[in-house]
Amino acid sequence: YGAEIKQLSDALKEKTKENKRLKTSFETLKELNDTLKKQLTDVTEQNKKLEVQSRKVQARLENLQRKHEFLSVQRSKEATFQDRKSVKSERAIAPAKAYKVPLNSHVYNLLTVLMDWISEQHLCKLIVEE
Repeated sequence: YGAEIKQLSDALKEKTKENKRLKTSFETLKELNDTLKKQLTDVTEQNKKLEVQSRKVQARLENLQRKHEFLSVQRSKEATFQDRKSVKSERAIAPAKAYKVPLNSHVYNLLTVLMDWISEQHLCKLIVEE
């Protein structure tokens, strides 16, 4: 009877050790799982921020491309205007004064900058709403 009790006690101790080992392993795996979940959340959040930033940069690029196109067209118009003006001045009988740069060119430059700024502000609001 005593030998059977000792054998059962030893078996119980072995089962207890095994149970503690499994519990420790489970806790370790649980901690690793929690850490990975947190990392996934952080990476997802960073991804969203980068996507928003990417959209803003894309919008900025489009604005700059439109500005470049506008300025190119404006320069070609000014060149055409200058050519017409020079032809007219050559035809004139007695030019009184030398040709001056029109004061409106500064106004157009300011207007261009203002329109770019307004466009960017409006597009930023649209991107935020999306």
